[in-house]
Amino acid sequence: MWSWFTRVFGQANRAGDARGHMTFGQTSFGRSFARTRLLLRKQLWIWPVLAVVLLATIGYIVNQSIRRTMEAMLHSELVTLVEIERSMVDKWCRVQAASAVAMANDSQIRRAVLDLLAATAAAADAEQDAAE
Repeated sequence: MWSWFTRVFGQANRAGDARGHMTFGQTSFGRSFARTRLLLRKQLWIWPVLAVVLLATIGYIVNQSIRRTMEAMLHSELVTLVEIERSMVDKWCRVQAASAVAMANDSQIRRAVLDLLAATAAAADAEQDAAE
């Protein structure tokens, strides 16, 4: 078992030694990074441009975050207001229904309503007789 292990990993090490040692600086990303660092050291005018782009990006993100927060708060307040108004209208309707029931049970109002109904019926009969 040990011989197999050393044979497999030993060959990989020897193959790696034959190709050469690979580091971060020898990759294309490493070379690009080194070139970018050199460009930023020599071209000082790039720093203000990068700062403006970075600050504009941060400002946009903060603006959108604040806008979403304010819209969520406004939505919540409006939903609460609508629920309060709905409950107020429901309560008002119940009070009006209770008042109507109380008035309907009053004997003086019943007599007045019956007199009005009789007068309306008499007027409708008179109008119908006049039309014939």
